[in-house]
Amino acid sequence: MKKTLFLLLLFTFALRTLSFAQESESESAERNNDKLHIRLDTRFDLKYMTDAEQEVFQFEAQALKLCLDGEITPGIRYKLVHRLNVSQEIASDGLSKATDQMWLAFDLGKRRNWTLTVGKQPVQLAAFEYEYNPADNYLSTRANATFDCYQIGANIAYNFLGQTLNLQVFNSGRPQFAESRYENKALAGSLSWAGSFLEGALNTRLGYMALQHSSSKLYSWVTTGLQVNAGAFTSEMDYYIGTYNVLYDEISPDLGRREARDQSASVNLRYRVGKWCPIVKGVWDLRRDNQFDANILQSFGVQAAVEFYPFIGRKYLSDMRLHLVYNYVTTDYMGPFQSTPRMDRHTILCGIRWLFTAK
Repeated sequence: MKKTLFLLLLFTFALRTLSFAQESESESAERNNDKLHIRLDTRFDLKYMTDAEQEVFQFEAQALKLCLDGEITPGIRYKLVHRLNVSQEIASDGLSKATDQMWLAFDLGKRRNWTLTVGKQPVQLAAFEYEYNPADNYLSTRANATFDCYQIGANIAYNFLGQTLNLQVFNSGRPQFAESRYENKALAGSLSWAGSFLEGALNTRLGYMALQHSSSKLYSWVTTGLQVNAGAFTSEMDYYIGTYNVLYDEISPDLGRREARDQSASVNLRYRVGKWCPIVKGVWDLRRDNQFDANILQSFGVQAAVEFYPFIGRKYLSDMRLHLVYNYVTTDYMGPFQSTPRMDRHTILCGIRWLFTAK
C-alpha cells in the first residue's frame, strides 16, 4: 500500500513538473515571439493625374517599408521603420533619410504609466489626419503633406484615465524650420494631449509646438482634432495653424523658400461594413506670406474613395485591400500672385495595399 501510494505521489509530481515545464516553454516561446515582429508595408497604385500643366498616367510605389518592432523585455520596446523606395543618403542627424523611425521606449513607474521614448520618432503634431500611416492617406492638407514628420529626440508620456500627455524635445534643423546658419543647433519642443472618452467613442487631440528658427526667433504650431466613433462609422475633424519655410515651386521656382503661415482643416468620414469601407474627405488650406503680409493662395479638396478587404480573417492576408480613389483639388492664387491662373487638379488612384506580417 505504501509503495502504491509512493508511486502515485511520484507520478503526480512528474505530471506537475512536466506541466510546469510545458507552460514555461510556452510562455518563453510567446515572449520570444513578442521580441521580434517583421512586417512589410506596401502600397502600389496605378495613378492618373491631370491639371493645367501636366498629365500623369503611371504605376507608382507609394509605400515600400520594412518594419521591425518588439518587446525586448517587459516594459522595454523598440521599433525600426525603413523605406526601401527612397534615397539612402545620410542626413545631418547621422541616419539614412530613408529611416523614418528607430527608437527605444521604456515604461516607467510603479504602474508603468510613464513612457520614455528616445531615438528617431514621429513628431507629436496632435491631429488625427497626421496619425494615419501615409499608405492609408489618399488626400492630405498642405500642413500634413509638408510637415517633416520624423525627427531624433526624446518624448515623455504620462497615461491616466484613458488620457495621454506628451512632452517632446527634438531636432528642428531642417530647412522647413531653421535658417541655414542655425541648422546644427536648432531644437523644438511640443506639448500635446490625446484624450479618450466614453470608452473610445469620443477622442480628442490638442497640441502646441515651438521650433527654433534662429537665436532670436521661434516658429509655432497649434493643432487640434476631434474623432467620433459610432459602431462602424468614424468621423474626424482636424485644424492646424503655424509658421514654416515653404517652397513656392507651384507659383515660381525662382522664389525659393519663404516664410509662410498656413491654416489647414480636414473632415474625414469612414464607414466600415463587412469587407467594404467607403470614405469621404474634404480639406481646406489658406497660406499667408509673412514677407508680403498677404494671403497668397487658398485651396479646397474633396476625396471619394472605397476600400475592399477580400481576405478578412485569413492569416497573412487579412490586411490586404484594394482601393479606388478620386480626388479633386482647386487652388486660387491671391495678393501678389492673383494673376496666376487657378489650378484644378484631378487624380484617380487604383491600387493595392498590403501590410504583410512575416513574423
